[in-house]
Amino acid sequence: MAKLVISLNGMNVRDFPLQAERITIGRNSSNDIMLNEPVVSGEHAAILLQPRPSVTDLGSTNGTRLNGHPISKSPLKHNDVIKIGSHELCFVDEEVQDFAATMIMYSEPSEAKEKPPTAALKILNGPRAGEVMKIEKKRTALGKPGVQVAVILHSPDGYELLPVSLADKALNTRVNGELLKAEPRLLKDGDEIAIADARLTFIENL
Repeated sequence: MAKLVISLNGMNVRDFPLQAERITIGRNSSNDIMLNEPVVSGEHAAILLQPRPSVTDLGSTNGTRLNGHPISKSPLKHNDVIKIGSHELCFVDEEVQDFAATMIMYSEPSEAKEKPPTAALKILNGPRAGEVMKIEKKRTALGKPGVQVAVILHSPDGYELLPVSLADKALNTRVNGELLKAEPRLLKDGDEIAIADARLTFIENL
């Protein structure tokens, strides 16, 4: 489930679970989220969850900002921050949080005679952003079952990323923004990997 973490002047006010398909935000008490602030319009903005999460400004007087930029309508991603008056509303996709929290699913040990792996992955978003995870095994699976899965293979040529096809999911693994096909991709130092909404940087020599 998604939610908005609402803060005012840097202090957390409350969490608002996004349970309806459309949530209105404004100064009037008829809104789902009421922001009692003079610069907030009566009906200021709306959050839509279908077909994909988005935020829309409802012709407000003082505008709506997303990650510091004024918008009329924009898609929402995990950790995006909506600014309305002095209030900040952080969009939190708890599925993405869970995904990042279970990033490494399993590993297979390397053979004893092989050179020990020295590579790592740095998580760029989610609750574990900034954390560095060593790739110590010959085969390491990333992702979350049913969402998106990829495998990093440690071979004599280096480290290869192989997207895994799920029965009802299109491949969505990307390296440096490029969608991967169903074959291994040799990774280079600094490559950015995206699996669903999780982003990581590949570090070749830790």
